[in-house]
Amino acid sequence: MFLRRRSISTVTCASAHIKPMPKQKAVVIGAGPAGTLAAMYLAKRGYQVDVFERRSSSAPSKAASPSGCVPNKVQHTYPMSISMRGVIGLREVGADKLPMLHTEMKGVAFNGKVMDMGAPSPSATAAANALGVGIKTEARSFEVGKFAAAAPSSGAGVSTDPGPSYIVDRIALGQQMVEAAMSLYEGKISFHFDQQLMSVDFDGRSAVFGTPPKKPSLTTEQQGASQASAAGSVEYDLLVGADGANSRTQALLKAQDPSLTVETRYESLSTYKAISGLAMDPWHAGLVFFIVEDGTVSAMVSGCRNWEDPALAENLIAAYPTVPKPWIQQAVEQMKAQEPSAFGRNIHCSKLHGNRVVLLGDSGHAVTSVLGQGCNMALESVRAFNQVLDDTGDDLDLAPALYTKRRLADVHALQKLEFMEAVSMLAPSSAISLLDKATSLLTTRLQLLVSVVLCKLLPATHPAPGYRNLLKDPCVPFSSVRGAVLTQAVAGGAFLLLVVAAVGLAVAGKGATA
Repeated sequence: MFLRRRSISTVTCASAHIKPMPKQKAVVIGAGPAGTLAAMYLAKRGYQVDVFERRSSSAPSKAASPSGCVPNKVQHTYPMSISMRGVIGLREVGADKLPMLHTEMKGVAFNGKVMDMGAPSPSATAAANALGVGIKTEARSFEVGKFAAAAPSSGAGVSTDPGPSYIVDRIALGQQMVEAAMSLYEGKISFHFDQQLMSVDFDGRSAVFGTPPKKPSLTTEQQGASQASAAGSVEYDLLVGADGANSRTQALLKAQDPSLTVETRYESLSTYKAISGLAMDPWHAGLVFFIVEDGTVSAMVSGCRNWEDPALAENLIAAYPTVPKPWIQQAVEQMKAQEPSAFGRNIHCSKLHGNRVVLLGDSGHAVTSVLGQGCNMALESVRAFNQVLDDTGDDLDLAPALYTKRRLADVHALQKLEFMEAVSMLAPSSAISLLDKATSLLTTRLQLLVSVVLCKLLPATHPAPGYRNLLKDPCVPFSSVRGAVLTQAVAGGAFLLLVVAAVGLAVAGKGATA
């Protein structure tokens, strides 16, 4: 009810239509999940693909990395979720056997057993308040879940179950995807690390890359030249921007194309620091934040108002009494060397393409962690562009604009849902008007009310209240989810008005008879 669903065939059969084309040159900016998946799709289509990443290599033994730097495993890592909406793309390029999505490894499903670390004591709560930690005083771990195909379809030919969702480590996911690309498409994809996009000639279809400047914290000998050194011009037939929310590709395209507007709708105020390499303690084997592939534990601390507090370790120990103390000590030592990372921004772009250029993932539609759909939306966008290449016969003059036409409404729908959720939880401020706050709060509450009623009356089609489960379903476009939310909110509002009117009439009737 109130939903438009895509058929399973629409979602899963794209790979069957991929036909190798005459060799063309594609340049992908960014070796994150979106960029790497795009590279694999393009390689499967017959393109020769070069992927340029400004950070150090995630697979140093196999990839070109001029500086030879070993990546900092801690950098920006955190557990995140990936649902069938994102996994389908990995399946289509043959990369669905990543270790973290395999039952014998450390992929962990949301539908596993939840274990918490015990109820917080009054002293722990007081310590958490003093620290300003805005996260729950419990940690969850999940039993290893089995990778599964999309759920069987119902009689209507659509999925009624979004399938499993996996907790994955952000850095490990990127590393495993790069390794899969190198293995599956050897000779078709070349990765170039420590290579930053410097400039693009969009008319001449060439891009210039160079070694990024070293961080000031390094010694003079380590830094070498402080200026980025150009590596020369690289020609392309297709340029794919997948270089994140601070996309250089997007910025250069915006400077060249006045029709591209970029607006930050919402920016997360919370920050976090990541922790990794904690040795597994057998006495606390079930009490972990997140087990990564090497058997160590990663975690994330967020919401701290004062990262420089000298009592940080003591406060964390008091707030989380069942966490092994050595973990806390290691965590604090790691956090001292880090700058806090933000949970992202909601960045609204008016278009997702240029002349033989497409923007994928955060470079075209960045979101925060409020709904947990950033990676899923990015991977789905890659699939959407691949479908456009199918439908245009790899016409690179037509495909980018058609990609915007087909995809823009969907990504904007999720961004609007995220903005609504975020605003409903925040106090009005200079960035958030009272009207935005009231509208968002009313919409979310009315939608929840109606979804609870539908869950009770129609459990077969509405198994859970709210709408977040729908976000994981690859058969339901984000625009359809938002449409359902608004429709249900309007229905809830109409119902409440009828109730108020009925009560008013009843009271008026009693007054008239009296």
